[in-house]
This record gives sequence, structure tokens and C-alpha cells, in this order.
Amino acid sequence: MHPHTIISRSPRQISAHHLFRSQIVCAAIFALFGVRPAPAADLLRVQPVTDEILMLHFTEGHIDYNGVRPDGSFEPQTENRVYAGTLMEPEAVSDMSRYHITSLDDPDYAKGITPVAVGYKAKGTEFNSPYKEPHFLRDFWVYTVLPSPLRSGKTYSVKVGDLAENVNQITFTFDEKRLRSPAIQVSHAGFQPDAPKHAYFSQWMGTLNTPPHADGALDLSRFVNGTFHLCDAGTGEIMKTYRQLSLQKGRGDEDPSHGNWTRSDVYSLDFSDFKKPGRYIVVAEGIGSSHPFEIAPDVFASAHRATMRGVFLQRRGIVKDFPEFGVEYPRSHHPEVNEFVAGKVKGEGENIEDPKPVKNIWGWYADAGDWDGYPSHYVVPMTLLLTYDLRPQNFRDGDIGNRWKQRDADEWIDEGANGIPDILDEARWLIDFNRRARNELKDQGLGTGGVPRYVGRDSGATESPSWADKRVQWVDTGVAETTYSYAGTA
Repeated sequence: MHPHTIISRSPRQISAHHLFRSQIVCAAIFALFGVRPAPAADLLRVQPVTDEILMLHFTEGHIDYNGVRPDGSFEPQTENRVYAGTLMEPEAVSDMSRYHITSLDDPDYAKGITPVAVGYKAKGTEFNSPYKEPHFLRDFWVYTVLPSPLRSGKTYSVKVGDLAENVNQITFTFDEKRLRSPAIQVSHAGFQPDAPKHAYFSQWMGTLNTPPHADGALDLSRFVNGTFHLCDAGTGEIMKTYRQLSLQKGRGDEDPSHGNWTRSDVYSLDFSDFKKPGRYIVVAEGIGSSHPFEIAPDVFASAHRATMRGVFLQRRGIVKDFPEFGVEYPRSHHPEVNEFVAGKVKGEGENIEDPKPVKNIWGWYADAGDWDGYPSHYVVPMTLLLTYDLRPQNFRDGDIGNRWKQRDADEWIDEGANGIPDILDEARWLIDFNRRARNELKDQGLGTGGVPRYVGRDSGATESPSWADKRVQWVDTGVAETTYSYAGTA
């Protein structure tokens, strides 16, 4: 459990037994009494927005998608597996009588209270299929306005009645150093010691609409001259204290190009003068704390690696080493598995004119979950080459260490030991593909030397993971747009 979050249970721990049990119970209630059961999901956490507002985070469930199994195996399943209870209803979520807060050491809550106002926001967080119910599952963030402020160091219990299937009560101590507040945002990547450093304070609370929180905009004006600490994330030791927030952007600024799209006032805390490397949190008295973050000279290294690994995993036509999970990611979309045909592709993979078989087409980048490639993908090599040009001294061979091979029996190609900075290995991937595709199309009498605009297939493979997609793949015979991009990057 993270020390800055109250968590009842991860949504990944909702079991099939839980799903079937809830479905049976709901069906029985409806059959016997002819009434709809109360909407229920899982309550994940309770967090203070401020000492006067609590945020309750619910989830309707989760989906195991076809693809890599939880045990690391790659046996494809034929459809997504949805684990969910009865889906939540906004009317029930907004019912103040369902929430009850008590305390044994705060006399204002000794007899228990209900909120004086409730609002919520929700969005889809797990997506199934446009052809199957449920199409998606949502998370709800419920905001409860309290009749009196929470007191630092006091313990409270929040009951949610029948809104949650996993628990109906969470108990917490209002300790600003240990409870993360969603009203405080700090860069997760962190900061270099000499860089500007700011924490931002804001929150839009959806349907909540009370004075002073009109239209869901959190009013933080009473905290502008408050007390803010920069604390060691491990020990909680106060490293430095600040006494002033600055208004970064008012919620009423609706200028289209520079408007405030958060729907609430945004305040900033400037702690640029603090330069000591370490791991810290921002703590606001009466509010809570931020996510932990680091101050270090190489603070962006982990973000760079995560980004580069994400790009690497979009490569088609190869087996990829996946040491983070102890598996090898299977090869997908290779001419030894798929038939490839070439012709003029209309639209984004909608149809192809006069298709003819073509050989040795593999190695593009997938587009989202569609596994096909477009001219826009040249942003990858262009961005990586520019990044290297700006700071070549920051990149070395072995930074990422991607390993891949075309066939299971092949030796690994280790990009972390070839004498080339790994950022350039990734930058050349799409360039190499288009050089190969251009030459193959020309040599096979299917192109005139141009670079393909399109490769792969768009959508239509919802029932299988990428490595099980056996459909015929398409490749365009060449257009000016990608030919110019190829020439520029090559």
C-alpha cells in the first residue's frame, strides 16, 4: 500500500467468482421482488481534496483483454473477459443519504454526519467492444462536502452503504503528510536541481455546484496564504516551508488559445530555490500531499527509457525481448505468417486497387491497436534524430538495450552492444523499413521507387492478439509524402 493513498483493493483483484456472485444475487433480488438492485462497484480509495471535501474513487470493474495472459503466457483467448458488478447509476451516486462519516476522536463527527453536498465526475476507463455489452466500464470520482473541517491527526470512518460491493467502510487518519490530495499536482518525472520547480493546486469536481465551488471548480482562496512544506518522501522530515500560492490561471479565462481548460482556478507553489537531490512530497496543511517526485541530475532517464521501450514494442515483424516481465513478445505480421499484397491503398486501409502479391515486407510501426502504419509515423525518427542532434552527449549505446530477432531460432540482435547510441537504433527503424519496402516493391516490378504511404490492416481483428492476426496485409506502392519524409530522415 502506498503511504499516501488509502486503498481498499485494486481493480485487478476483482475475481470471476466476485462477478458471478454479484450477478446471481442481483438476478435473485430482481426475480423475487421485482425491483432493481442498488448500483454497486468497488470503492478503491478515499482522499482529501481539502479538509472540507472528501473524494471517493469507485470503479465498475476491469477487463482482461485478449493477448498476454496474467501468468505471462501468450495463448490467445477468443474474447475479452469482463469482470464487473452491477453498473453504477448517477442518481444513486448523487444521493447524499448513502454517505455517512463518523469519528471516535473528533466530537463534531461523534454522532455521524452526512455530506451537505455531493457531486461526481466519471469517465470510461476500460473499453470492451462496440459490438458487445458492456461497451465500457467507468470510474467515478465522488466529491462529498463536509459540514465541518477534518482535524489533523483525527481518525474518521466513511461508510458508503450499498454503493460498493467490496467494502462499505474505509477508515483513515487525516494526516496531511500521509494522505495524497488530488488537488495537488507535481511532475511525476521530477526536476533537475537547477530547473524551475512548481506544484499546481486545482480540482474540477464535476457536477458539484455549491458556493463557493461553483460549477465544480474548487475554491482554494482560503489557502493562498497557507502553510506548505517540502518534505522528505520517506521520513516526512520538513526540508523547507513556504507561505504563498500564486494564481497561475483563473477559471474564467476562456481565451481559445491560452484558456484554462481545467475548469477551475489553478494556483502554483514555486519551490525553484530548493536544489538538494532526493525524493520529496509537497505537503499543504489543511489539504494533503502530492505524489512523490525526485530532484536529481538524471531525473529524466527513467521517463526516456519508458518512452523508448514503448516505441520499441510497436515494431512489427520481430520477436521482442521483454525482460521486464520475463517473456519474449511473439512475432507478428511477418511474410512467413501473413500474405502481403501491394497496390494503391485508398483511405486508411479501406480498400486496395489491383492487389498483387509482394515479398519481404516487415518491420513497420503499429498504429495504436490497429497494427498498421501511416505517414504520420515519421514523427518518431524525426523527433529522435532532433533530440540526438540537440544533446548528443546525453545518449550512449546500452541506454535502452533493446533485443530482437526475426525468428525464434535466430540469435538475438542486441542494440545495446552494437556501438551505436540506442536512440539512433530506434530512429533508423522506420527508415530501414521504408528503404527495404521501397527496394522490394521496385525490384518486384510493383513500384517506381516511391515509399509506401500505408502498410498493414486497419481494425477488424478484435478477436485476436497481434501475433495471431493471420489476415492478408496491404502495402501501398508509393506516394510523394512518405518519400519526402524518408529522404529527409535517411
